Amino acid sequence: MYRFGLLLPVLLVACDSTPAVAPVLPTVEIVRPPCEHPAALLGQFDPQAPGYIVVYRDGVDAKAETDRLATKYEFQPRFVYIHVLGGFSADLTPPVVADVRCEATVDYMEFNQRFTLDG
Repeated sequence: MYRFGLLLPVLLVACDSTPAVAPVLPTVEIVRPPCEHPAALLGQFDPQAPGYIVVYRDGVDAKAETDRLATKYEFQPRFVYIHVLGGFSADLTPPVVADVRCEATVDYMEFNQRFTLDG
């Protein structure tokens, strides 16, 4: 009977469904840009909305500049924005994000974000 008394607490702890370690949320590596004054990187990484939006400074030809950057850094843009703002969206590796932030034509970058509209 004494053995059972010691074994019961051990079995109860072993059967507990509470995780022993809190779940780790996915993150993204932030690589330090190789320039002195990089464009800002805004927002927070969301694993359900991976990727980035890059916004150019006023007056930049978004189509031509996106083509140049895509060739230089070997990425495929998802969308090129030419009306309300000039820029593009793409999945970029952390080193490419760091380099693109140093391009003189880039005003800022943002992590993609999810939004819900209630109407």
